[in-house]
Amino acid sequence: MLTLLNSCRSSCASFRLFYISTMRMSSKGRAHPEISASPVEALIDEKIVLQVKGLAKNQRITVQASLTEGGHKYASCACFLASENGEVSLSTDPSLQGTYTGVSDMGLFWSMEPAPGQKMGLRLMKNDPMTPYEVQVSVFHDYHSFQDLFSEGFSIDPLSTLVVKRSYVAKGVQKRRIKEGRLRGALFLPAGPGPFAGIIDMFGTVGGLTEYRSAMLASRGFAALALPYFRYDDLPHNLEDIELEYFLEAADWLSSQSFVTDGGIGVIGVSKGGELALMMGAYSPKASFFHI
Repeated sequence: MLTLLNSCRSSCASFRLFYISTMRMSSKGRAHPEISASPVEALIDEKIVLQVKGLAKNQRITVQASLTEGGHKYASCACFLASENGEVSLSTDPSLQGTYTGVSDMGLFWSMEPAPGQKMGLRLMKNDPMTPYEVQVSVFHDYHSFQDLFSEGFSIDPLSTLVVKRSYVAKGVQKRRIKEGRLRGALFLPAGPGPFAGIIDMFGTVGGLTEYRSAMLASRGFAALALPYFRYDDLPHNLEDIELEYFLEAADWLSSQSFVTDGGIGVIGVSKGGELALMMGAYSPKASFFHI
């Protein structure tokens, strides 16, 4: 009887060991969903390829991107159907629903909008272009709407997550605060000795200093002056108080710098900045090309 009992115990132990080993092998052999980005860090105007692998055949997934800027959250999402091989490529596979639809390799980035619950009227603009956007990209099983992803009852863990960094400044770009006479602004210079083509960069009637476009221009080889003209530092508070001479002085100052190539500078502007760019072209011999 004792021999039979010991034999049963031995058999049970062997079966348990076999079962555990089999489960471990199965767990190791099973593919786990994983999202990848190439590259993981890129300039804001560079393409990022996102792929999800290790999914089940024809599995339905939602890919969400989110970031926080200025204390506010922005996000996007897209729903996909995995291939026969259990893969999704955002460069070639269509989004079936979400903040964008169809094929768009950068759709998750350009379709970002304020997350539900944020105040109305927000626009995604980089406050400090010397720091990158840190975009969290997550993959969830099944299809979920933009509203569902941010609802209080949503408690599904992501299948995979990664962080992608998108920057306005390339390696070696320098930023200088400008306070010359009554001239105010921020100067962005590319890496290297120069000289570089010079550009004055202006925005509209919101006022203040907006730097991100100048940072990007410097990353592409321009000496870019982000030029505020009211509601910044000791500049006029009201738009009605700005003077044409201020902009002519800015053109004279930038074109006279040793790091700027001869032959005139460019001016780029939007909204009121576009109107001012045209005025500079009419009144300043130093301003030779424009983009509005």
